[in-house]
Amino acid sequence: MGSKPWLQPAPSYHPLETYWDTEDDAPGPRCAHTLTAVAQTKTQGPRLILFGGATAIEGGAASPIPGIRLAGVTNSVHSYDVLTRKWTRIRPAGEPPSPRAAHAAAAVGTMVVFQGGIGPAGHSTDDLYVLDMSNDKYKWHRLVVQGQGPGPRYGHVMDLVAQRYLVTVSGNDGKRVLSDAWALDTAQKPYAWQKLNPEGDKPSARMYATASARSDGMFLLCGGRDTSGTPLADAYGLLMHRNGQWEWTLAPGVAPSSRYQHASVFVGARLHVTGGVVRGGRAVDGEAAVAVLDTAAGVWLDRHGLVTAQRSAKGPEDPSLELMRRCRHAASSVGVRLYIYGGLRGELLLGDFLVAENSPFQSDVNTPVLASERGSNMTSPRGTNNLSPFDPISNDNGSESPSGASRYIDYLFLGDYVDRGQHSLETITLLLALKIQYPENVHLIRGNHEAADINALFGFRLECIERMGENDGIWAWTRFNQLFNHLPLAALIEKKIICMHGGIGRSIHLVEQIEKIERPITMDAGSLVLMDLLWSDPTENDSVEGLRPNARGPGLVTFGPDRVSDFCKKNKLQLIIRAHECVMDGFERFAQGQLITLFSATNYCGTANNAGAILVIGRGLMIVPKLIHPIPPPLQSPETSPERLQDDTWMQELNIQRPPTPTRGRPQDHDRSSLAYI
Repeated sequence: MGSKPWLQPAPSYHPLETYWDTEDDAPGPRCAHTLTAVAQTKTQGPRLILFGGATAIEGGAASPIPGIRLAGVTNSVHSYDVLTRKWTRIRPAGEPPSPRAAHAAAAVGTMVVFQGGIGPAGHSTDDLYVLDMSNDKYKWHRLVVQGQGPGPRYGHVMDLVAQRYLVTVSGNDGKRVLSDAWALDTAQKPYAWQKLNPEGDKPSARMYATASARSDGMFLLCGGRDTSGTPLADAYGLLMHRNGQWEWTLAPGVAPSSRYQHASVFVGARLHVTGGVVRGGRAVDGEAAVAVLDTAAGVWLDRHGLVTAQRSAKGPEDPSLELMRRCRHAASSVGVRLYIYGGLRGELLLGDFLVAENSPFQSDVNTPVLASERGSNMTSPRGTNNLSPFDPISNDNGSESPSGASRYIDYLFLGDYVDRGQHSLETITLLLALKIQYPENVHLIRGNHEAADINALFGFRLECIERMGENDGIWAWTRFNQLFNHLPLAALIEKKIICMHGGIGRSIHLVEQIEKIERPITMDAGSLVLMDLLWSDPTENDSVEGLRPNARGPGLVTFGPDRVSDFCKKNKLQLIIRAHECVMDGFERFAQGQLITLFSATNYCGTANNAGAILVIGRGLMIVPKLIHPIPPPLQSPETSPERLQDDTWMQELNIQRPPTPTRGRPQDHDRSSLAYI
């Protein structure tokens, strides 16, 4: 075990005092239930929906689930108001699902979907029951699904992936432990289950595992019990590629303990895992009872920090850890808060409600580098009316640039300072040093690669580790990403030109929407404005208007010239300057010149042979593009020199692992399932 201050340890849980009007409103002791978070609406704050479970326990071989008396299984529904801390028993209209425990649940908008489980009548059907909470009314619906489905099962997992796909995995059908995976597209009618055949490292058959979906679309399966009854300590990520193919990936790191009948839930990129049992039904105890899998850093943590080996011995007595010695409980999260309800401790059925707070910014992240810009998401370089022109400079993507800063010129950089290059560390370090030296003249806004989930995949994390060692490398990479979360998201020049990395997408209509975003912020916050600012692109050309799906991935859009014109008119702007796409001449006009795409990296990823450009904005907001042409190989360096071959081989391998994003306007040869579209 090692204590690493840059990797936030697992949090401590404590009881939460709650309220109710009548005894019937209180859920009471129970286990094998579900607890599902439903986002706030215009009229309701965030809620937790507790459904089903067992309200009595009784040992004996008569029960398929040892320790649970199936006669005590319920189908009651309780709603917890996060803002008022009040429980209410609700009685929805419509035909309810049968009483059940060990079922699965997932939120889909203002609905909660339930599937499977086991009850007094035996295995529940594989029908999907929907608790609809639209218009502040509660009503049960049974969803009509065509074709074959997962079939009756219990001890399985389910969650909504990429805000669209209902994914269920594993469980027990009463005859055997299962390893299959199914998905239902909630945006495609008629509804139908699809049996998945994922590529990659497939997890073994298991039951009593947990699963939670990260906001970017990764479904993480954790632990469980295999066909021989052995508890598991592994974790697998399931992700869908752009061509519809799914793939399993084994998560790195060493878990503090194997476990099943535990609970897990994501907050940001951190999967919080609590409780559970090991072989023989003995509770996971000591420090292993509370753990975090940091999927951005690829490490497991307990309350002391980094985990390097499984815990085998119980540590000193700690009341807060004794509190977490439980199984068959349920967990959910709202914002940075984690909630746990009920469960089983030995033969004691629990009815307590616990809370903890995930604080990824607890460490000293108040770096002075960007202190002067923390108050607003709009950074405003000093205008050209009073001083010399400044240069808005676009994507560097890990390639060093000789752009020296001066105290008489303002320099604006449009993001993507890391990834896809050999010199991400030099690039970002130089830019931050210039920011420190010239805080009033150097301005950095955020790109989509200034996000831990992305730069962990596209090279920056690996570069930090390879060049600095694992401990120092992860420390530096984590600190850089903490800083990235503080970066401004756009820049306004003389209130006439707005600069951003991606675009205005579908959601941005007013400059004030950008100003209202609170920082620090991560992509996991679920902000549609942030997603559009960093990820959206213009349509193919001026003839394609409106909003169109973006080939980069589900949920992303392209916006037409009509959107640009409306935005500029509504905000009294002359021009939008953005980056995010490689263009052959370094800059490209769109929407009859009201938008310019700017790209400063030459010969992008060693394959595009494009020019780079900077825009010089002079008095009267006159814009002069300056091109940077690719540098041909020097004559004195033979093409067959070891250094040249090494560089070429490195770039080729990099492009295979992380294909370059297609150049704007060129025919697309890449398979749309490839990483080129991220």
